[in-house]
Amino acid sequence: MIIGICDDDKIWERKASYIIGEYRKKASLDIDIQYFPDRESLLNYEGEPMEALFLDIELGDENGIELAEEVHIGSRNHERSD
Repeated sequence: MIIGICDDDKIWERKASYIIGEYRKKASLDIDIQYFPDRESLLNYEGEPMEALFLDIELGDENGIELAEEVHIGSRNHERSD
């Protein structure tokens, strides 16, 4: 299972990673956490599909909600090409 975190705040990213890590231990799950510090790094991700993605609403000058729409459209387009 892959979970993504896209946030420009490194402190929040560490907190989220810790919480997910604790859940991973309690649930005995194999969870890989992918960290994206900005819009570009997330949109350039070419790995396995993520089961969950946590996005910062205010991502620097970017809008996390608009980024979520871009990621959703991109994942739908990827599914069609497979």
